[in-house]
Amino acid sequence: CQHGADDRGKAHLLRLRAELAEPQLRGTAAESDASDQSGDRLPTYGVACRDIAAIAELCRERQWWLIEDICEAMGTRADSGELVGTFGDFAVSSLYANKPITAGDGGWVHAKEPRHHDRLKSLINHGFDPAFHFLHFETAPNAKMNGLGAAFVCSQVKELPKLMEHRAQLTEWYRAGLKSIPGVRCMEQRGHDAPWVFGIETADRQTRDKLRDHLASHGIETRNYFYPLHLEPVNFYGGEAGIYDVVLPNAEHIAQVGFYLPTHSFLGKVDVEYICGVIAEYYGVGAGKGPAPREHGWADEARSKLLASAPAA
Repeated sequence: CQHGADDRGKAHLLRLRAELAEPQLRGTAAESDASDQSGDRLPTYGVACRDIAAIAELCRERQWWLIEDICEAMGTRADSGELVGTFGDFAVSSLYANKPITAGDGGWVHAKEPRHHDRLKSLINHGFDPAFHFLHFETAPNAKMNGLGAAFVCSQVKELPKLMEHRAQLTEWYRAGLKSIPGVRCMEQRGHDAPWVFGIETADRQTRDKLRDHLASHGIETRNYFYPLHLEPVNFYGGEAGIYDVVLPNAEHIAQVGFYLPTHSFLGKVDVEYICGVIAEYYGVGAGKGPAPREHGWADEARSKLLASAPAA
């Protein structure tokens, strides 16, 4: 969550560090007082931020704008039942190809107040003002989504609740299948448990890498957790703080030991059970994984059949 703009319109940033492995926070976002020493957990992988209501209240008190990043969390609900993206003054989301609904690339931004509409429209369209043809009133990119991509994603919006239900079901199956495996810790669980991807953590990096190799040998694709933002190389080329100025031991550790499992829309219970069985086999527990329920490349074939059976527009 980024927070900006005081009553003079100048941007400010509320730096809430994402120490993702911290089991107990030092307080809510409001109690952290927006200091550089805060250790609050922010949402990622589609898990709603626990303290989003407190963050929103703090921003209102201090007359800061709250910008919610829901790129991985569209359709996710906070513990209160409210959709993420409805707490802030603005919200941004991604429509990249790996998101639940997609335009192939791009994304959107929405504002709580209609008065921001014209300015946002100008900012994605070269800084144009609709009252003046071919005049640019500020420096701005051409960030418009093409019409074909927009039409493509609009047809998927109505499917988002169903997709989130499937994500929740996959999550329930994964948690049940992995709960008795020592050495594996599942990702954070909130009241509405339907994350974008399902992550697990191992004891150390060596175990993670070997487990991923073991899964790959059984045709199961995985991905490592993201690198912490403060360790990204771009930090070393500007004036911002980098690895030598910021230490976030929990985020740094979790990036070394975490990875996420398949969560695509074609998965069923039999697939999740097999994946969990392969993980159990690696740790030498359980009754074994049993035979693979699918042939290699089955998901691509299922996708092709679905596309072939789709009614013509």
